[in-house]
Amino acid sequence: HIHTCDKKLIESFEKLKMNLRFSVESYFNSVFRMAGSHNKSSVSPKNELVTFLLALLVLILLLQQIFRKYWGANTLKCFQKQSGLEKRWDKLPRVSLLRQMWICRDKRNIIQSSRQLAKEYGMLARLTVLGEEYVYLNSPALAEKLLSSRNLRHSAKPPQLYENLFDMIGNGVITSKGEFWHSQRKQLSKGFTYTALRKYTKIYNKCAKRVVKELSEMFAGSETEYKPINPLIQTGGIEIIAETVMGLDTTQHKEDATLVFESVNRWKELVFQRFSSGWLVLPFFWKLHPLSRKYSQCITNIDGVIKNMINRFQKQFQLDLKTEFMFSTKGYETVSATMQFLIFMLALHQNHQIACREEIDRMFSDPSRCPDGNLTIEALSEMKHLERCLLETLRMFPIAFATGRQLEDPLKIGKKEIIKIYLKILCGLFIDEELIIPAGVNAVIPILLFHKSEDNFPQPDEFQPERFLPENCVKRHPFAYQPFSAGPRACVGMKFSLLEAKTIVAHILRNFEVYTSDKIDDVAVIPSILLRPERDYLFCLKKRNFEGNV
Repeated sequence: HIHTCDKKLIESFEKLKMNLRFSVESYFNSVFRMAGSHNKSSVSPKNELVTFLLALLVLILLLQQIFRKYWGANTLKCFQKQSGLEKRWDKLPRVSLLRQMWICRDKRNIIQSSRQLAKEYGMLARLTVLGEEYVYLNSPALAEKLLSSRNLRHSAKPPQLYENLFDMIGNGVITSKGEFWHSQRKQLSKGFTYTALRKYTKIYNKCAKRVVKELSEMFAGSETEYKPINPLIQTGGIEIIAETVMGLDTTQHKEDATLVFESVNRWKELVFQRFSSGWLVLPFFWKLHPLSRKYSQCITNIDGVIKNMINRFQKQFQLDLKTEFMFSTKGYETVSATMQFLIFMLALHQNHQIACREEIDRMFSDPSRCPDGNLTIEALSEMKHLERCLLETLRMFPIAFATGRQLEDPLKIGKKEIIKIYLKILCGLFIDEELIIPAGVNAVIPILLFHKSEDNFPQPDEFQPERFLPENCVKRHPFAYQPFSAGPRACVGMKFSLLEAKTIVAHILRNFEVYTSDKIDDVAVIPSILLRPERDYLFCLKKRNFEGNV
């Protein structure tokens, strides 16, 4: 299999194939003619061996000349670079820090620039920032080696990338490592069993109906006007996550919910500004900069809300309160962003919106699946087309667009493989893929680049929910799609998030026809801690007329 670089390389291989075939056939025909002109008894086994070795030598010299003619003396290095098959750690290609900073300066084009960088450097590349070593694992197969490792010393999060989360939540389930993380994860998982998720559907439906009611009021008498609906969706997300995870009814304390929403959004912007600037990563300069005071104020605001919750509800938290709160914040943030992207894609692709609505109407019309207008977990599970649209949305817009690990033990990736370089002469080219990444290195897995790779998803910029039909899923590498990460540290709330998003979007599509005035290219997508649009999308919601609508 060839990891194709470009059309020129393919054309060169075709020329090589033709030249080799002609040269080899001509050479062996001449040898056979000379051998046929002699008596077979006069040709000894020794002479046959010498003839074969001479033919092999000529063939090798011929290959060498053709390789140099078409691609130069560094052909094999080119193959190793394009395939990422470097033999030694210190020979991996390095990404210039200045180039990385240059890419980060332009938030609108950072994703496209990163895709180009990945194509240029191949499967593996190194980056050194302030003495810290990073390696990009730009391949699902390499990501699998790391993320599926059962060694707890391969599961730590890079402190440099997660130190801002540490400021927010301390040593919680998101930032902890080793046995402490394992115990926290095990305890948190109890809240996401099938039985627990079944109970949560009541809260999903209650909050979804509230969102529909507020949307009806927003668009009453202005069904031709385009407005942002993301604040209402985020409010619904906050209500669900706070009540299910923390047992809090935020509708009675909207001021606290608003303060949390504004503080978290401002905190994300400040973190992105710090890392994209480069020099503010240094603690000395960061503490002197005015942005650090705004950063501290955001954390103070959130801490104040937590203290108010303790005093108001006297709730005994099973986990560390900050951990539980941050899990709630992360949950509402990821789900609300996913819902906005999903509604936007369905507004752009009316055929898929109609298919989803037909599916939703069938569920609402079945009393066993939707008693009293409340979708059951069985009804949500049967909305297959809506689910495929949701999964495709997460492919195009993975909210957690990258993940990372700090290696506390060396990681061995790769094995000896055979790469067949389009020629069937000499049985292929053996390249040693074995590589040991040393301890102390921070491994970065660019999930968004996996999702945007043509090798994993042909026509990656097209919205094609049929990619997630069962027969199509089995054709892909299992780690090519990971919107919730993968392996032991995959998102514990994945099913929770999918069910929540499906419930709210189902209620919206049940009650409204959704349109948008925006196009994909109109609004840049920004990787700011989480993936988000540069501004909220604008929607127009037209009320559907049927008996029983909200």
